Amino acid sequence: MNHTGDQVLARALPALTTLTQELQNGTPESIQSTGGLPTGADQEVLAAQSDVGSRLLQIREAGEQLSHREVDFADRRDALRDADPTEAMVRVVAAQSALERAYVVIGKVLSTSLVDYLR
Repeated sequence: MNHTGDQVLARALPALTTLTQELQNGTPESIQSTGGLPTGADQEVLAAQSDVGSRLLQIREAGEQLSHREVDFADRRDALRDADPTEAMVRVVAAQSALERAYVVIGKVLSTSLVDYLR
């Protein structure tokens, strides 16, 4: 939410103008009767400041998260770039062999169970 000066200080500016005029031309009694800032104007300014502050904090946190992601992605990129093709092929072949052995075992277990079921 954007806060313009008119929105935040709409009630405070006329009161400050009156107070300024009374300070320049008025008597102590007339200055005292102006009452200073209207009730709630300071609260409106504080609310606007806290809203802006929380949004700045969100922006800062998002920037930190993005920088962490950038570092993580750079590390991943470097790991992929530096990967040894021979080692990668050996790992793929080993995983493929393990998978094929698992298929053979599962096939034996399922065929035995199916034959036992049909008897």
